[in-house]
This record gives sequence, structure tokens and C-alpha cells, in this order.
Amino acid sequence: MASIEHRKRVLLVTDIDGTLVAHDTYDSGPAAEAVASLQRAGIPVVMCSAKTRAEEEALRVRLDLDDPYIVENGAGVIFPVGFPGSRAGDGEQELVKFGLTYREVREGLEQAAAEAGVAVKGFGDLSIEEVSELTGLTLAGAAKARTREFTETFVLENPTPDRELLLAQQLEERGMLMLHGARYWTALGRHDRAQAVRYVVSRYEEFGPVISCGVGDSASDIGMLEAVNVPMLVQQADGSWADLELPGLVRLNGIGPYGWPHAAEVALKRERDR
Repeated sequence: MASIEHRKRVLLVTDIDGTLVAHDTYDSGPAAEAVASLQRAGIPVVMCSAKTRAEEEALRVRLDLDDPYIVENGAGVIFPVGFPGSRAGDGEQELVKFGLTYREVREGLEQAAAEAGVAVKGFGDLSIEEVSELTGLTLAGAAKARTREFTETFVLENPTPDRELLLAQQLEERGMLMLHGARYWTALGRHDRAQAVRYVVSRYEEFGPVISCGVGDSASDIGMLEAVNVPMLVQQADGSWADLELPGLVRLNGIGPYGWPHAAEVALKRERDR
């Protein structure tokens, strides 16, 4: 865990798929060494994505990270064991919940689909083997993607704009939302990544002023990027940047994890200049 001192500090919030790791291979490539350079400089790297706790924990082990992380589109924030000011017991991670329970989301999605007259199939309806085939994940990766606590990723059968709208309306009546990611839909409670990012920043601000940097690759990262001081985009697989307009937005050269080291350089420069 990056050390915490009572001084102005820099932290970097990052999306995962297509940003920290490649969409197709899930490989972090040159971003891995850039993460290590930030850790050596004492800059926290806060992962923030739609992934589950199990998925992000596996990546944290790979990258030797021990900073807070945000899971399932901002439904939960996990602070590591020993985080200063932790509200958890000794030897425990602290989990701050913003979302509904997985059971509540599953039940709400089932009811909404029935009322909308559409058929959906969530990860909870699929075997590990089926999730693996659908996503291209390994069986181990599929098992982690299926270990959900707050949200349900699903496929809408025979999708049309009208069916999507009907389902969204029914979910809204139940206090829920549906988001479209890179490949699938996700049903969730009324929370978002921006809320979670602001909460993490506020916890660091208990120890002094914070300069928050954020890096993503797609339109789905808009909330996260709006919540930071220095928003950045890496290039998408086709070499373009997502069509986003934000004050001070930095467009980095390099696709996904090949552009990510440039985000690390921006954060390191802010650290040197603070």
C-alpha cells in the first residue's frame, strides 16, 4: 500500500478492460512496469471497473497492488487491511457498499424482464463453462466473473431498441439501472463509479489535499473521469479516442496498456511538481 502522509498527494484511478489491460488478451503489457513505478513513488493506483471483487483481487496480486479498489461499477469500495482510519476490524478488509445485494438485483431483473415481455440470461443463469464460452475468459476467469455481489451482467435475447427501452423503464420503476458495457448489459442499483471515486478521494483527503488523476478508454468511463482533477484517455483498439469532452481532458497516445504508461508519467510529474 502506498504510504499516507499529511501532505498534498497524487493518486491515479484507472479503468481496467481496454485501459490497464488489453480487451482481447487481458494482458497488462507495459502497464505493469508503469504500475510498479507509481507504487515506488508512493502514488496509489485505484482500480475502478465493472469487474467483480474476485476478478480485481486476482489482478491486484498480478500487479502487486495493495491500494483501495472499486468494484462492480461503483457498487462497492474495498479498503485493504491496515488502511489508515479503516472502519473494519483488525486483519479485515473494509467494504463500503453503495449498491443493492446481488439477490435483490437478480430478483428485480427477473421481474422487470417479465413485465417488459423480454427474455434475459444473466451470468447467474449460466454455468462457468458457458460464461467462459460467451466471454472468452478462462474457466478460472469465468468463475471469478460469475462471483458477483451487487450487479448482474446479462444478455438480452433478440435485442431491439424498443425492447431495451422497455426493460430499462421496468428496471427504473424498481429503483434500478441498466448499463451497456463493451459487450453486455449490466443491471444494478442507483450507484455509479463517480460516487465511489469521490468517496475514495475523500478518504485520502482526511490526510491532506489530493490531486486525483483518472484514466479510461471509453464513454462508460465518463463518471469516473468527471470525478477526478486530471482526466485522461488512452486510445481504443482502432486507434481512436472515445468521443468525450471534459475540461482538461488529456488524450494519450497508445492503445490500452500501451498508452497507460503515459498516464503514469502524468501522475509522476504531478507528484514531482506538487
